[in-house]
Amino acid sequence: MKKLKKQWNKVTVLLLTFGIVFGLFGAMPVQAQDGNASGSTSFDVKIVHTNDIHARVEEDNYNQVIGMDRLSGIAQTFTEGADGSLMLDSGDTFHGQPIATIVKGESVAKLMKACGYDAMTTGNHDWSYGKERLKELGGIANVKILSGNIKNADGTSFFDTDELVKEITKNGKTLKIGVFGVSDPEMKNKTTPSNVEGLDFQDAVAYAKREAATLKAEGCDVVIALSHTLDPKM
Repeated sequence: MKKLKKQWNKVTVLLLTFGIVFGLFGAMPVQAQDGNASGSTSFDVKIVHTNDIHARVEEDNYNQVIGMDRLSGIAQTFTEGADGSLMLDSGDTFHGQPIATIVKGESVAKLMKACGYDAMTTGNHDWSYGKERLKELGGIANVKILSGNIKNADGTSFFDTDELVKEITKNGKTLKIGVFGVSDPEMKNKTTPSNVEGLDFQDAVAYAKREAATLKAEGCDVVIALSHTLDPKM
């Protein structure tokens, strides 16, 4: 299968803000073209992104919350007909409202699964039920939790995987997309210490540079970083 040689000549960003309280619902259609003009292939990849939902999963017009049901419908309509799509979240998702806290995030995890999320990174509030429960919620949601700079005491990654790689094939060519997640080390101080006991939140910038280089070396044409940071300028 012929390797895609990308030449970015068009990137269109369509940003739709629907007010998930302090969050953002964004949709980003991206087109990449082969550098060989005589045999170019365009890939229409659509990305749906949310963050800081804080368990506000029920529609509330007064507070401008669209709810997970409408979110799912919007995402399905937007991505319909695309060559490939991803649904991503940047954290602070499983905690914040009684519908979530009384079942330790399970209700939100089930709704994430129904929406078809592919991957997420962690926010400080996602640790509120403890580190092992957070892993369980990822399994219930059937979503890859990506925060590769969070390590166990022995240096291994706390979460089961550091990256999501998706391949999209069209006209005999393949577009390879790599997604990784990174968490602000300061988040360790923004939750109860017992929730993250034994974990090392390593330098976010250094990790992000290494992981992006790794994904590119593995042949990814597009690399996406999911982050949850207190200081976006870090």
